[in-house]
Amino acid sequence: MPITRNVRRALLISLCIGLAFVAASCGSTTADPGAGGLPAPADLAGDATEALYGAGSAHYVLDGSLEAEGDDGSFPTPITIHFEGDYSQEAITADGNVAFPGGTFTGGLLVGPHEIFLNLFGRWFGTREFGIADAEQDMEKDDPKGAQLYRDLQTGEGVRRYFDRVFIGEVVEGPDVDGTSTWEFHGHLNADGIAELAREFESETPSGPELEAFRKVAEDVRVTLLVGRDDSLPRRFDVHIELTPEHFEALEQA
Repeated sequence: MPITRNVRRALLISLCIGLAFVAASCGSTTADPGAGGLPAPADLAGDATEALYGAGSAHYVLDGSLEAEGDDGSFPTPITIHFEGDYSQEAITADGNVAFPGGTFTGGLLVGPHEIFLNLFGRWFGTREFGIADAEQDMEKDDPKGAQLYRDLQTGEGVRRYFDRVFIGEVVEGPDVDGTSTWEFHGHLNADGIAELAREFESETPSGPELEAFRKVAEDVRVTLLVGRDDSLPRRFDVHIELTPEHFEALEQA
């Protein structure tokens, strides 16, 4: 299964940036409190970034499901996904499965400094000629602004600078989880902030109708984060996406 250099690069850069930002979102702080002594969302994420990268690596679990309404109004058995693995600045691993009515697919992913391998149907495909370090080097050469963003997302200060431009929400007192008190961030994507970031980094920006459609979708991309108050460790990170026929109609019109 040949993988072109451009495809490898695009996939790996997207994966690295996405995981870096998700990891940065998993933490807690009591510094610079907001209203009522609660930590501000950007500070919560920024302090968490410093703690996570200081720890060196993190284990993650990703569970999701997809339901679609049939022509007769019924909801068939949802498609479910489960992936888990470890993440660090040098390597990413993942093992999991996708289950749907009639079958289950399993797979795995291994990304290192100079390799990327994907396991499908019990067989490994990939290369030992391209990995995280190579993607970072290519990005520094081909996309200096993107490289700067990637570096920023690996620092507490950088995450504090961007968090409120990507998410809109608030921090409240969370429930006790396994005997540990938590902070809870809940919110949704910031469509206007993301569009402004795209403009700032000279990426393609949505037109007026596209941005309006994106606003409708972004409001229904809900994010919930629970972290321990004392140890800054994430207890749960949920992303709930609900796309209705109205969303697809707005996107089609745009």
